Amino acid sequence: MTVSANASPNPFNPSTEIRYTQVKSGVTKIQLFSANGRLVWESENRHAVPGTYSVAWNGVDMGARPVASGVYLVSVKLPTRDLSTRVVLLK
Repeated sequence: MTVSANASPNPFNPSTEIRYTQVKSGVTKIQLFSANGRLVWESENRHAVPGTYSVAWNGVDMGARPVASGVYLVSVKLPTRDLSTRVVLLK
């Protein structure tokens, strides 16, 4: 089975859905970083069983403030591996 993380739509405005497949039960964490490496947003750690999941990101930071247009790195930390993809926010 191929394990991947992707986002759709990409580029996006106002929100994108981050999808990933988890092949082993355990804790998952999703983080988004700006192009300069600053943590912009993160999901709550959640325990999940194997399956396909999605999380929506609506282009705001952890303080619920809109972020600037640009490229953001999505990091998906799964029990068995770390995945990443890029998303582009266009306003």
